[in-house]
Amino acid sequence: MPIILGSPAPATWVPTLTNITLGDGSANGRFIQLRTGVVYYRVFIQFGSTTTVGGTVQVSIPFTPNTTLAQTGHARTFHPSLGVYGGVHGFTTSTINSIIVREGMTDLAAAVPYTSWTSGCTIRLWGVAELA
Repeated sequence: MPIILGSPAPATWVPTLTNITLGDGSANGRFIQLRTGVVYYRVFIQFGSTTTVGGTVQVSIPFTPNTTLAQTGHARTFHPSLGVYGGVHGFTTSTINSIIVREGMTDLAAAVPYTSWTSGCTIRLWGVAELA
């Protein structure tokens, strides 16, 4: 998290994940209001041995972004054997969606960008969002 003098401590949340069953994995999020109507946020998802992905991934957020703007955030996936992909994501009024981490690929899902997610995989999402 960025350090902002005079700001309150970051708030935390446990995101609701669509199409990820965490099992023994974990997910957490933090956000901080940078100024009126603007937040910095980050989400970290750590896969365990029983974590599975079943479809297009979405992640809940505790703030409402302005969806009339073409806002995007950053995305990064890591696989211990297959490497790292970086990309972007979009928003709905209540979720992070359209997570695309490799050029020419579709949304993050069960076989995208890796055909086999495994223990040690991670998904990181972060950025700055203007609020509705």
